[in-house]
Amino acid sequence: MKIFNFHYFFLATSATTTTAAIELVYSQNFTSGVTPITQCTAWTNFVAQLTGSSYTLLTMNGTFDAVGITVTDPTVIANITLALRTSTAYGPVTSNGRSWEVGTCGGPELSASGSICQCPSLSYVVRPCISNSNYGGINSTTCSGPTQTMTVIFQ
Repeated sequence: MKIFNFHYFFLATSATTTTAAIELVYSQNFTSGVTPITQCTAWTNFVAQLTGSSYTLLTMNGTFDAVGITVTDPTVIANITLALRTSTAYGPVTSNGRSWEVGTCGGPELSASGSICQCPSLSYVVRPCISNSNYGGINSTTCSGPTQTMTVIFQ
């Protein structure tokens, strides 16, 4: 009598869903005393893309603060994206120790200074469509500011 040994090997497999990280970046160079034109066009295109995504991190950084400042509250970020895209007012609302606000100052403005269309010094303001050289600044003067790169990142 023959005895057969059967060995069953089960290969366990599992389905994994990978979600690609969504990152939308605005980064432009601004020259002191020069009205931004291409930077405004890039900003307009940038804010128009703020649709249909659930961002969990907003960062503003640039030449004078490479690390930058952030918002990590998804509700605040969602309200900021909606306000920027629709050129409507939002805030000020405090998040991560900053007073965030969106408004219109020649076009959509993002401010972490708690005011819109103002000139706080050493603050974080991006308003490239203002039609003069008061385009904002990142950790710098926000009216008639220095030459710099300003970056806004939604992730």
